[in-house]
Amino acid sequence: MKVKYVSFLFLILTQFSLITSKETFTVEVLHSLHRLSSFIVSPDNKYIVYVNRIWKIEDNKYYTNLECISITQYEKKLNGEETNAAPIIITPSTSDHTDSNPVFSSEFKDYLFFLRSDSTGSNIYYIKFQPGTPEEPVKLTSYPIDVNNLKLQKNTLVFSAEVYFDCKDMQCTKERNDEVAKRGSNTYSIYTKLMMRHWDFWYTEGKDSHPFYQKLKNVNNVPTLDGDPVDMMLNQIYCSPPLENGPEQFSISADGNLIAFSAHKKDEKMSYNTKWDVYLYDISKGTRTELTAEEKGRCQNPTFKPNDSENKLAYLCMLHYGLESDQLSLRVYTPGTGDLKNETNPTTFMISSYIWDPKEGTKFILNTVDEGRVILYSFDFELREDVTQCYKNITSDNNAYGNPIYIYNEGKNMIIDYSSFKQASLIGLLTFNDQKEKYDYKVLYDANEAEMDKYEMIDPEWFTFTGANNDRIQGWIMKPVNFVEGKKYPLAYLIHGGPEGSWEPAWSYRWNPNLWANHGFAVLMINPHGSSGMGIDFQNAVRYNWGGWPFEDIMKGLDYAINNYDFIDGDRVGGCGASYGGFMINWIQGHNDEKKFKCLVTHDGVFSTITMFYATEEMWFPMSEYCPHDEWGCKPYEEGYRKGFEEYNPEYFAHKWNTPHLIIHGSKDYRIPITEGISAFTTLQIRGVPSKFLHFPNENHWVLKPMNSIKWYHEVLGWLDKYLDNQ
Repeated sequence: MKVKYVSFLFLILTQFSLITSKETFTVEVLHSLHRLSSFIVSPDNKYIVYVNRIWKIEDNKYYTNLECISITQYEKKLNGEETNAAPIIITPSTSDHTDSNPVFSSEFKDYLFFLRSDSTGSNIYYIKFQPGTPEEPVKLTSYPIDVNNLKLQKNTLVFSAEVYFDCKDMQCTKERNDEVAKRGSNTYSIYTKLMMRHWDFWYTEGKDSHPFYQKLKNVNNVPTLDGDPVDMMLNQIYCSPPLENGPEQFSISADGNLIAFSAHKKDEKMSYNTKWDVYLYDISKGTRTELTAEEKGRCQNPTFKPNDSENKLAYLCMLHYGLESDQLSLRVYTPGTGDLKNETNPTTFMISSYIWDPKEGTKFILNTVDEGRVILYSFDFELREDVTQCYKNITSDNNAYGNPIYIYNEGKNMIIDYSSFKQASLIGLLTFNDQKEKYDYKVLYDANEAEMDKYEMIDPEWFTFTGANNDRIQGWIMKPVNFVEGKKYPLAYLIHGGPEGSWEPAWSYRWNPNLWANHGFAVLMINPHGSSGMGIDFQNAVRYNWGGWPFEDIMKGLDYAINNYDFIDGDRVGGCGASYGGFMINWIQGHNDEKKFKCLVTHDGVFSTITMFYATEEMWFPMSEYCPHDEWGCKPYEEGYRKGFEEYNPEYFAHKWNTPHLIIHGSKDYRIPITEGISAFTTLQIRGVPSKFLHFPNENHWVLKPMNSIKWYHEVLGWLDKYLDNQ
């Protein structure tokens, strides 16, 4: 009997030791991780260069610099060989400046070019690229205004700069900026048209981002500016890249003579017109040609085929005017012949980005969202008429892939960046598996590996159930850290924004489900009607239907999870959502008759669909979301269309609000203005409902500053702890 007791006690202690062997992953740890981005391969195909950004809590500052890794050394390490594989510092890590946007050129193979921002502004620098040997960067440009979004091909630099549309050169813009600065505290702006503001800043009417090119020449083997920068949209009332997009909206042909870019017209229709156009600029002729005049919807992401003698150009287009989340399809244009070919296949997956496949012919690798997963597809454009033949799924795992950085070994190997629910962005190696006819993945370099080994990170389970309209709905369920079989856990139900977005297996520095799981919660995330990755009809089903089918999906998803996962305590459920998810939480607040939710958290959510129409900056949003799909552009003051704005208005059910509710809002959120959050909190307070308002004066639609994010999580998790009795 004594032996049995000792054995039982040993078993309990062993289990306890296993449970407590890992540290708790916290939001402080989340923000201390390395953030890798902007991956490129060196001209000799030996190194991967990237931007490394890290926040240090001790001085509350970001440090952003350039680093690289040796592909050969890390491949050897992956194969178990003894190597000196380690990241190599290219530029120093300091809070005094930010280095970003690295680019190489075949014309200047010994140099790495990049943007540096410091107290004097943002300009282009270069450095002798010889890893392991420290070099001092050289300032290439001293333009009178800041430059951004750098691209380089051969001897052609492309970048953007904010200019006054009627200015003939950069100096003119500088002088006008100085005149404004002289006003001091006497600040004012005058507007004669929408849009006046966007995300978290106010526009200056008559001024926005324009695309420029700058030629380089080789002087004693040193890159030197050749002539003056040229504004490719001089005197044009357009912004490029459109709406604060990045260098993915610029591309330079293999010979460096053609430049493609997307642009958005800044006329009186801009606030409700989502159409971007793709332009082709011929440097030798000094001419600009619009390629997409016949397209109805937004066109974006122009990309020339690398090393192509015909300079074939691809770009993505949406089919419908006025939408920003329509299905994208490919176009291929050949400048020399003017030949244009379209692809408009109706597919379940949604293309989010693409690259040219280096193989012969017209082939691409597509980055897609498909039933909650991020999947790479091989796409043979020449076979586009046969859907069964032109697309080939080449990955099948729970990673969120970017675009391949480097493809080699006759396409059998790809170096790629990716993340997952468990891992922040890292550099991976994809190797083609002939038997599976798909790529297997391995970690090539993970900057956070040593740190993340301290924590237990949870992989959620992928599941489906039947939702509204008898459609299949996909979701994710995550057990809490230190899970004990037979124990019941409170549930954090996270609802995504968009609404045309989805919960994908990607790392997030904002809504990271592992932070809830590490705090002791089971986590539920579903992709209801309106989510991307289930087909365009499924995605469009949210329009004119915000609180209809998606709400039904969310409630059925909750019932499914409680009935199928016995570790969930159905009496301790809290709902959390932001943006559209915040709208849904507000809608749930007025429809929580069965008390399935014990507490709620709304971040930047819509309280009144009517006031939102008149206050949001992107008018195309309510003019598509609250209108019948085939009647885009309706307004709440028009006869026959008021219903779409009123039927799912949370304000109309404010008399039923009675569930404890945390409201969070940023003053610089111009998408869903702070009055929406104040209105919700006012309703709760007047009705005597337990409530709290967390205000961030300097945050926009997201909480981006690390210390504010830490406070955000402490308040949100604390609110759930209190009302869900989480010990």
